[in-house]
Amino acid sequence: MDVVPQDHLTVIPRDLETIVVKAVSQEPAHRYQSAGELAEDLRLLLEGRPIQARRFRLWNISGGGADATVSLRDSQLPRCCC
Repeated sequence: MDVVPQDHLTVIPRDLETIVVKAVSQEPAHRYQSAGELAEDLRLLLEGRPIQARRFRLWNISGGGADATVSLRDSQLPRCCC
């Protein structure tokens, strides 16, 4: 049976979720461009300061508006097998 993190965690801080979604994005242009950028956001998170990553929005091509914000709960992240 596949296990996903949110099955075990009731609360994932929004900034941590944003960092993870950016780090594992299927689109290379949406990922951190270096380990240093990822480390910086993690450091800022641990210090309680605003992170640099921003939540990625899916755009409705026909209407031009934002349909949804990508999150761990609705993204297509690989499922954990542990």
